[in-house]
Amino acid sequence: VTYVSSVIPIIVVVWLQSHAEKFLYRVLPTAIRRFVTPMIVVLVGVPLVFVVIGPISALLSGWVGGGIGWLFTTVPVVGGAVMGGLWQVMVIFGLHWGMVPLFTLEFQTTGHIMLIAPVFAAVLAQPAAVAGVWVRTRNSRLRSLAAPATLSGFLAGVTEPAIYGINLPLKRPF
Repeated sequence: VTYVSSVIPIIVVVWLQSHAEKFLYRVLPTAIRRFVTPMIVVLVGVPLVFVVIGPISALLSGWVGGGIGWLFTTVPVVGGAVMGGLWQVMVIFGLHWGMVPLFTLEFQTTGHIMLIAPVFAAVLAQPAAVAGVWVRTRNSRLRSLAAPATLSGFLAGVTEPAIYGINLPLKRPF
Protein backbone atom coordinates (compact mmCIF):
# COMPACT_ATOMS: atom_id res chain seq x y z
CA VAL A 1 0.00 0.00 0.00
CA THR A 2 1.32 3.42 -0.91
CA TYR A 3 0.38 6.47 1.10
CA VAL A 4 1.57 9.10 -1.37
CA SER A 5 -1.16 11.73 -1.87
CA SER A 6 -3.56 9.59 0.11
CA VAL A 7 -6.12 11.41 2.21
CA ILE A 8 -8.64 8.77 3.28
CA PRO A 9 -6.33 6.98 5.77
CA ILE A 10 -5.47 10.34 7.34
CA ILE A 11 -9.12 11.36 7.70
CA VAL A 12 -10.05 8.01 9.26
CA VAL A 13 -7.13 7.90 11.69
CA VAL A 14 -7.68 11.51 12.83
CA TRP A 15 -11.34 10.72 13.45
CA LEU A 16 -10.37 7.63 15.47
CA GLN A 17 -7.69 9.63 17.26
CA SER A 18 -10.21 12.24 18.39
CA HIS A 19 -12.37 9.56 19.99
CA ALA A 20 -9.38 7.79 21.54
CA GLU A 21 -8.10 11.03 23.07
CA LYS A 22 -11.49 11.84 24.61
CA PHE A 23 -11.65 8.34 26.09
CA LEU A 24 -8.08 8.41 27.40
CA TYR A 25 -8.50 11.88 28.93
CA ARG A 26 -11.50 10.52 30.81
CA VAL A 27 -9.86 7.34 32.17
CA LEU A 28 -6.22 8.35 32.76
CA PRO A 29 -5.16 10.18 35.92
CA THR A 30 -4.52 13.90 35.43
CA ALA A 31 -0.87 13.61 36.49
CA ILE A 32 0.05 11.51 33.43
CA ARG A 33 -2.78 12.36 31.04
CA ARG A 34 -0.92 14.94 28.91
CA PHE A 35 2.15 12.76 28.47
CA VAL A 36 0.67 9.27 28.10
CA THR A 37 -2.34 10.04 25.88
CA PRO A 38 -0.37 11.02 22.75
CA MET A 39 1.98 8.08 23.28
CA ILE A 40 -0.87 5.57 23.49
CA VAL A 41 -2.65 7.11 20.51
CA VAL A 42 0.49 6.85 18.36
CA LEU A 43 1.33 3.34 19.55
CA VAL A 44 -2.15 2.14 18.62
CA GLY A 45 -2.82 4.41 15.63
CA VAL A 46 0.30 3.77 13.55
CA PRO A 47 -0.06 -0.03 13.37
CA LEU A 48 -3.79 0.40 12.80
CA VAL A 49 -3.12 2.62 9.77
CA PHE A 50 -0.53 0.29 8.29
CA VAL A 51 -2.42 -2.95 8.91
CA VAL A 52 -6.10 -2.05 8.56
CA ILE A 53 -6.92 1.48 7.35
CA GLY A 54 -4.28 1.71 4.60
CA PRO A 55 -5.17 -1.57 2.90
CA ILE A 56 -8.89 -0.79 3.10
CA SER A 57 -8.37 2.65 1.51
CA ALA A 58 -6.19 1.10 -1.21
CA LEU A 59 -8.95 -1.42 -1.86
CA LEU A 60 -11.51 1.39 -2.01
CA SER A 61 -9.47 3.37 -4.53
CA GLY A 62 -8.99 0.20 -6.59
CA TRP A 63 -12.75 -0.36 -6.61
CA VAL A 64 -13.34 3.22 -7.76
CA GLY A 65 -10.80 2.76 -10.53
CA GLY A 66 -12.23 -0.62 -11.52
CA GLY A 67 -15.78 0.74 -11.54
CA ILE A 68 -14.85 3.63 -13.80
CA GLY A 69 -12.88 1.27 -16.05
CA TRP A 70 -15.93 -1.00 -16.30
CA LEU A 71 -18.11 2.00 -17.08
CA PHE A 72 -15.71 3.06 -19.85
CA THR A 73 -15.85 -0.34 -21.49
CA THR A 74 -19.64 -0.64 -21.11
CA VAL A 75 -20.87 2.90 -21.85
CA PRO A 76 -17.90 5.09 -22.88
CA VAL A 77 -19.83 8.38 -22.98
CA VAL A 78 -21.10 7.96 -19.43
CA GLY A 79 -17.65 6.77 -18.35
CA GLY A 80 -16.09 9.93 -19.76
CA ALA A 81 -18.66 12.12 -18.04
CA VAL A 82 -18.16 10.35 -14.71
CA MET A 83 -14.38 10.37 -15.04
CA GLY A 84 -14.21 14.04 -15.97
CA GLY A 85 -16.84 15.06 -13.47
CA LEU A 86 -15.40 13.19 -10.51
CA TRP A 87 -11.66 13.49 -11.21
CA GLN A 88 -11.08 16.57 -9.07
CA VAL A 89 -13.20 15.10 -6.28
CA MET A 90 -11.06 11.95 -6.45
CA VAL A 91 -7.96 14.18 -6.26
CA ILE A 92 -9.27 15.74 -3.04
CA PHE A 93 -9.47 12.32 -1.37
CA GLY A 94 -6.41 10.81 -3.05
CA LEU A 95 -8.54 8.24 -4.88
CA HIS A 96 -7.24 9.31 -8.29
CA TRP A 97 -4.15 7.16 -7.75
CA GLY A 98 -6.41 4.12 -8.14
CA MET A 99 -6.80 5.09 -11.79
CA VAL A 100 -3.08 5.01 -12.63
CA PRO A 101 -2.98 1.20 -13.02
CA LEU A 102 -5.91 1.47 -15.45
CA PHE A 103 -4.03 4.08 -17.50
CA THR A 104 -0.98 1.82 -17.61
CA LEU A 105 -3.02 -1.28 -18.48
CA GLU A 106 -4.85 0.51 -21.28
CA PHE A 107 -1.59 1.84 -22.73
CA GLN A 108 0.01 -1.61 -22.61
CA THR A 109 -2.91 -3.30 -24.33
CA THR A 110 -3.99 -0.69 -26.90
CA GLY A 111 -1.01 1.64 -27.27
CA HIS A 112 -3.04 4.71 -26.30
CA ILE A 113 -4.92 6.01 -23.27
CA MET A 114 -8.51 7.04 -23.92
CA LEU A 115 -9.30 7.10 -20.21
CA ILE A 116 -7.15 10.17 -19.77
CA ALA A 117 -9.02 12.41 -22.22
CA PRO A 118 -11.74 13.48 -19.75
CA VAL A 119 -9.07 13.92 -17.10
CA PHE A 120 -7.39 16.62 -19.19
CA ALA A 121 -10.66 18.53 -19.36
CA ALA A 122 -11.07 18.35 -15.59
CA VAL A 123 -7.44 19.23 -14.93
CA LEU A 124 -7.62 22.25 -17.23
CA ALA A 125 -10.97 23.38 -15.82
CA GLN A 126 -9.50 24.00 -12.35
CA PRO A 127 -6.84 26.51 -13.45
CA ALA A 128 -9.36 28.09 -15.82
CA ALA A 129 -11.72 28.68 -12.89
CA VAL A 130 -8.84 30.07 -10.82
CA ALA A 131 -7.83 32.31 -13.72
CA GLY A 132 -11.37 33.67 -13.67
CA VAL A 133 -11.04 34.37 -9.95
CA TRP A 134 -7.64 35.97 -10.56
CA VAL A 135 -9.08 38.31 -13.19
CA ARG A 136 -12.34 39.15 -11.40
CA THR A 137 -11.42 39.45 -7.73
CA ARG A 138 -10.67 42.73 -6.01
CA ASN A 139 -9.19 40.96 -2.97
CA SER A 140 -5.39 41.31 -3.17
CA ARG A 141 -4.75 38.25 -0.97
CA LEU A 142 -6.96 36.08 -3.18
CA ARG A 143 -5.34 37.50 -6.31
CA SER A 144 -1.86 36.69 -4.97
CA LEU A 145 -2.99 33.08 -4.39
CA ALA A 146 -4.79 32.75 -7.72
CA ALA A 147 -1.86 33.77 -9.93
CA PRO A 148 0.55 30.95 -8.98
CA ALA A 149 -2.31 28.44 -8.71
CA THR A 150 -3.31 29.28 -12.29
CA LEU A 151 0.24 28.87 -13.56
CA SER A 152 0.87 25.59 -11.72
CA GLY A 153 -2.41 24.20 -13.06
CA PHE A 154 -1.89 25.22 -16.68
CA LEU A 155 1.84 24.58 -16.92
CA ALA A 156 2.26 21.47 -14.79
CA GLY A 157 -1.23 20.04 -14.24
CA VAL A 158 -0.86 20.49 -10.48
CA THR A 159 -4.36 21.45 -9.42
CA GLU A 160 -4.13 21.04 -5.65
CA PRO A 161 -3.25 24.73 -5.01
CA ALA A 162 -6.25 25.74 -7.10
CA ILE A 163 -8.55 23.23 -5.42
CA TYR A 164 -7.56 23.72 -1.78
CA GLY A 165 -6.50 27.36 -1.89
CA ILE A 166 -9.25 28.95 -3.95
CA ASN A 167 -11.93 26.84 -5.60
CA LEU A 168 -13.09 24.80 -2.61
CA PRO A 169 -13.16 27.71 -0.15
CA LEU A 170 -15.11 29.82 -2.67
CA LYS A 171 -17.29 26.79 -3.64
CA ARG A 172 -18.73 28.31 -6.84
CA PRO A 173 -15.55 28.07 -8.99
CA PHE A 174 -15.13 24.41 -8.02
